[in-house]
Amino acid sequence: MIEVKRDLTPIEIENMLIELTNEYARKIEELKNILIQEAEAKVKLSLEYSKEYLLAKTSKKENGKSITDKEAEAKANLATAELELNYEILKAQRRAIEGSLNNISTEIELLRSIYSFRKVEYEKV
Repeated sequence: MIEVKRDLTPIEIENMLIELTNEYARKIEELKNILIQEAEAKVKLSLEYSKEYLLAKTSKKENGKSITDKEAEAKANLATAELELNYEILKAQRRAIEGSLNNISTEIELLRSIYSFRKVEYEKV
């Protein structure tokens, strides 16, 4: 979060804008990486869930009866719980990065407005 003081010069504001622009670029790269990880985690979760579900459906209970769909779902959910947790964590990280990008973008727009105003002030002097 930027701290704007009343006596900032246009040059100081330009420097702050450069810092924020660099931070924005870093966050974009971070977002790109987390999106890839999130997609990979989603595919891995789906694949492993399907494998576990099919494995459960092809097995039999102790009494020789077939496993129900609900039982197969429960077994698949239990077997893939850690993968689902990882996927949910990555989704949360993505949302946090997106929120950070929105905040940085707002700060950049605020500084641009202040910059325009201060530049006019300094040109009048």
